Amino acid sequence: MKGDRPAAGDWRPPSTLPPLYRPWVDQLLGGSIPAETNATCHDCAMCAPPDGRDGRGPAVFFRRETKCCTYVPTLHNFQIGLILSDDDASFAAGRATVEARLDGRVAVTPGGIAPLPVQAQLYRLGGAHAFGRNSTLRCPHYLEVDGGRCGIWRYRNAICATWFCKHVRGPVGARFWQVLERLLTTVELQLARWCIGKLELDQDAVARVFASDNREGTAVFDGTQLDGTIDDASYRAIWGRWCGREREFFRQAGDLVRALTWPDVLAAAGAEARLLADLAVHRYEALTSDRIPDRLTVGRVTATPAQGGRVHAHAHGVAEMLDLPGELWAALPTFDGRPTDAVLRAISAHHRIDVQPSLIRKLVDFELLVPAADPEVAR
Repeated sequence: MKGDRPAAGDWRPPSTLPPLYRPWVDQLLGGSIPAETNATCHDCAMCAPPDGRDGRGPAVFFRRETKCCTYVPTLHNFQIGLILSDDDASFAAGRATVEARLDGRVAVTPGGIAPLPVQAQLYRLGGAHAFGRNSTLRCPHYLEVDGGRCGIWRYRNAICATWFCKHVRGPVGARFWQVLERLLTTVELQLARWCIGKLELDQDAVARVFASDNREGTAVFDGTQLDGTIDDASYRAIWGRWCGREREFFRQAGDLVRALTWPDVLAAAGAEARLLADLAVHRYEALTSDRIPDRLTVGRVTATPAQGGRVHAHAHGVAEMLDLPGELWAALPTFDGRPTDAVLRAISAHHRIDVQPSLIRKLVDFELLVPAADPEVAR
């Protein structure tokens, strides 16, 4: 855990998972996940450069005072418990943001803490357009220090831990992280419910938890909550014998989950998690493979001329673009389904350029080149 604590004034969060999840996922995958070094949280890669010129339109830029932190996370019971139990002095400011949400009691249930109702509705209606650019939606755990950072980084939830604005391997990386997010989100929900069972919440309270439950495992909101207030009788009923001891409940949930191994997690999380775990392994194999397809052809690509004779190109449905030399762009149609080795020889002979395997792999990752059907198989 110490390794995840940045020195004061030098916040450089690694693009790795929270300490609780990392050993679980390493055990599942049989190895470590390559870092997403293009997603630089400490110096946001999605903010405009000082001169405002990098070939993209201003609409895609994030604001430096929000970055991608325009999402209020659900925190599950065991995550809250781990946060409350972390007495590291350097973590005090982040812990205080969680204490504030608990003190408000709105959307605080034995399952955890959900976004405030107004925040949830605003995000649902406009989050896709305002993401990264609207301070109203900014996370309550965002700290205005060191250029802006996450106050609960080491305990962030699955969505925050697996979302990256850029991926080193483009869609290959995105597909891996998407399935890992779904796996860990499923695990979070099921572990939160497992904790509720282990801590013997009253059966009437359990019924109320499930009656108000949504897919994230916390709450659907009533009229008082939409006003930012709490109906005391309803709050007491949903907490049962634990009402007034909510922090103790959360801490015990954290202790329960902290002790689990990955097999324990899968046993508690159920069939859906096991299916997603298998899919994550499959996507991990693709993420860590450097194999180049035997035959390639040009994908559905859009290109824009850039300065110095270069070309900005991206595949259909892929947000990230590649900056290519004009001569390489001119040579791409040579990939016409013939064996890749033959195409490379043709490019070297006719275009006088040598395309390195690492560059071909990148063009494949970003789907500028796509596997072509083997003519022998197609017959």
